[in-house]
Amino acid sequence: MEIIAVFNIKGGVGKTATAVNLAALSAMASRRTLVVDLDPQAATTWYFQAPKGLDHKVKAIAKGNKDISSSIHNTDVAFLDILPADPGMKRLDRYLAGLKKGKRWLKDLFKPVAKTYDTVIIDCPPSLSAISENVVRNADLVVVPLIPTTLSVRTYEQLLQHLGRERIPREKLLPFFNLVDRRRSMHLDTMAAFRKAVPECANIVVPYSAEVERMSAENGPIVLRSYASEPAQAYRRLWRTVRRRARGR
Repeated sequence: MEIIAVFNIKGGVGKTATAVNLAALSAMASRRTLVVDLDPQAATTWYFQAPKGLDHKVKAIAKGNKDISSSIHNTDVAFLDILPADPGMKRLDRYLAGLKKGKRWLKDLFKPVAKTYDTVIIDCPPSLSAISENVVRNADLVVVPLIPTTLSVRTYEQLLQHLGRERIPREKLLPFFNLVDRRRSMHLDTMAAFRKAVPECANIVVPYSAEVERMSAENGPIVLRSYASEPAQAYRRLWRTVRRRARGR
C-alpha cells in the first residue's frame, strides 16, 4: 500500500483539488484507493458528499484503541472509498502529542486496511502541526502544490527547513505549480527560477481554470467531468509522475 500525502503549509494553493483528482485518477487506474480527509475544513469530504467521519471515535483511533474500518464510506467512483473529516480532528494534535509511539502513528492507523487498498491519498491540514508532521514523516511521497508567487515559494523554503530539523529527506517531496496564469510574466519567471533551484520540482503546470473552481459546486473531480480539459490533462501527467516517484523510493 502506497501512502501519498498532499500538503502545503499555506492554504489556497489547490491542495484539496489536487488530492481529489489524484484519488480519482488512482481509482480510474483500477487501484483500490482510499482518500483520507485530515483537514478539519472537510473540503474533500464535501466534494464526495460523504457523511460524518470518525464522529466521537477520534481519541480512541488516535490512541490505537479502535481501527478506522467502520468510519470508511464508499463513493460514487468505482474503486474509491473515503475516510471523511470530522470536527473532532481539531483535537487530534493534542492526542498525538501524548502518544509514546506517536512518530509511527500514521503507519499504525492504516494497518487494519493495508491489504484492502493499493493507494491512500491524504488531504493534509495546511499547517505545521503534529498531524501534518506525522503524515510527512510516514508517507511514501508528499505532493506539494505551489502557486508561482513569492509567498508561496517561501512556504516551500520553510517546509524544507522544518524537514531538515526533523531529519526527513527532501527527496520525499514532489512540488509542482498549480493555478498558473501563463499570461503573467511573474508566474513564468517565478517558475523558471524555482525549477532551477529545486531539482525535485515536477515539470508540470496545472493552469488556473474556472472548471477547477466549479468542482465544489458540481461535486466531482475534473478528471471525471471534463476529461479532455487542460487541467485534467495536467493532473493525469501529475499522477503518472506520482506513480513513478512513489515506485522509485
